Amino acid sequence: MNNKLVAVRVQRRSLAVAIFEGTHLEHAEIYNLSSNNRKAEESAVGYGRRLISDFSISSASMEWATNGDIRKTILTDVLVGTFRDSGIQIFQAAKQDLFEAFGVPPLGTRKELGAVATTIWPSLNAPGFPSSVFDAAALGLYIQTERLLHH
Repeated sequence: MNNKLVAVRVQRRSLAVAIFEGTHLEHAEIYNLSSNNRKAEESAVGYGRRLISDFSISSASMEWATNGDIRKTILTDVLVGTFRDSGIQIFQAAKQDLFEAFGVPPLGTRKELGAVATTIWPSLNAPGFPSSVFDAAALGLYIQTERLLHH
């Protein structure tokens, strides 16, 4: 059974992606988007389709867009639609879920989450990887671990 998950951290101008096979981080990258809303949406759809075909993903995860940023909400919705159209199961989590899962007491900032992520995956601390990639990797591990624990 294919247990590949793509975890996506949607930003205003980029998509940070972490691909997991089970709980193993297989690939991470950043995909930059246009400042033009229509072009960014079209590009996000094409990129989502490419992820599905290139990595044979069976599920996807994204954080809930909760800060009221319309562009991030629209991009998240576009990606969710792209994945659903391909029959990909979608999991979503809140930022607070990640903070609680990666620290006792719960973490308080994304910077702290990034520090934990780079402890788990030192290779993510390479030049050129923005902190949003740390968030995507943490999200993917969180979702995959939750799925394992619930089966």
